[in-house]
Amino acid sequence: MRSLITPFVSRRWSNQQHINHKQNAAFKTQKKQNHERMIPVFLALDDPYSFLLLQALPALQANYDLEFSLHLIHNRQQDMFPEPKMWADWSLSDAAHLQALYQFELPKCSPTKQQVTAGQKTWLKHLLDTQSKQASLTLNEAFNIFKMVWNANDNSKLTSAAPLTEQQQTELLKNESLLKTFGHYLPATIFYADTWFWGLDRLEHFEQLLQRFFPEQKKPVMFNKTWCELFNKPEKQVADKTTPIQLYFSLRSPYSHLALINAQKLAQHYQVPLELKPVLPMLMRGLSVPKNKTQYIFMDTVRESKKLGIPYGNVADPLGKGVENGYALWQLAKQQGKELDFFNAFSYAVNSQGISANYHWGFKKICKTAGLDWHAAKQALKDESWRALCENNLKDMYALGLWGVPSLSYKNVHVWGQDRLFVIEQTMLETAPVSLQQES
Repeated sequence: MRSLITPFVSRRWSNQQHINHKQNAAFKTQKKQNHERMIPVFLALDDPYSFLLLQALPALQANYDLEFSLHLIHNRQQDMFPEPKMWADWSLSDAAHLQALYQFELPKCSPTKQQVTAGQKTWLKHLLDTQSKQASLTLNEAFNIFKMVWNANDNSKLTSAAPLTEQQQTELLKNESLLKTFGHYLPATIFYADTWFWGLDRLEHFEQLLQRFFPEQKKPVMFNKTWCELFNKPEKQVADKTTPIQLYFSLRSPYSHLALINAQKLAQHYQVPLELKPVLPMLMRGLSVPKNKTQYIFMDTVRESKKLGIPYGNVADPLGKGVENGYALWQLAKQQGKELDFFNAFSYAVNSQGISANYHWGFKKICKTAGLDWHAAKQALKDESWRALCENNLKDMYALGLWGVPSLSYKNVHVWGQDRLFVIEQTMLETAPVSLQQES
């Protein structure tokens, strides 16, 4: 029944008028309290995305006369991270792509636990000693602490790395509780007008909201470099037309829906193969996806899909039988040269048309759109070979140091997230002969 109910709920929550109404109501409340330019920001000293975000905030502060209230956290909700060690290892290398794109500062090595503790003590001592005068560190004060924590050669100004006092631990717990109460789970996040923005990747949406609320101070968007120039290089600049782009995705993942469409655009633009590698969704692998994480991902996909011009929001959740139906027909579609047609039809149906893949009446529509014979499709639903294929894809993905979808791989570069298509494109262009790179 889930796939029959979710379209009604998702249509309402993804409606732009509904979203605008919630944001406007929250902004109106803040304005009544004279807090319309006060922006809560959650940061963690061991988080590379926090370090990068902190470097972006001064420009926004100057453009819109904002006051950022910085909340330091340390502990994360463990159920939000299915592979915490892999996440930590991956995040530094992933953040390096953003650092290079925006020319920010980011050391190559993460700080030690001792450095992080010392930085927390310095931050909290400064804050607690001056609590009667200021409610938050300034951006400059916070950035200086981040630099000292992340620079292994300069810890002279950090407070001793002795264990945190009870008062300091209470302050961190208070901030972590506030983050959870507001409805999020990650550091490097901004909460404004009842809306969350994570890291540099979502600052563009934050800028657009500021443009709406403060039109007299409207400034050009600065933080859209991850996607604004995709697919704009001449096709001939990629000389290697045989190495495929590999896309690891699941038929339930909202971000996979976006990645499936844009990965095809990338492959078609440069005339290279696209190899699809489906895996089971996390919930069908026995992993948990807490409610506030699910809600954030849905709302984030809504705005990302509108930015990219990809239909999304009328969702018939295919969890369980719908996903199994889709994967059961994978090999049939592939044998007929209709693999992309089928996965496109499925993805659009369950993510933007409210068509349930869990029941034959809906799945029949998907097969018809993909050009598959329904009688043959019904027979193929009995095929269980997809389970071993999906399991092998999952093992391959883990071997690349990745654990979630969508993930993309090209030659020796492996990235997670539909936001990182630009890294794949850069790699394709960088591996082209110099003579071709210089022609455009």
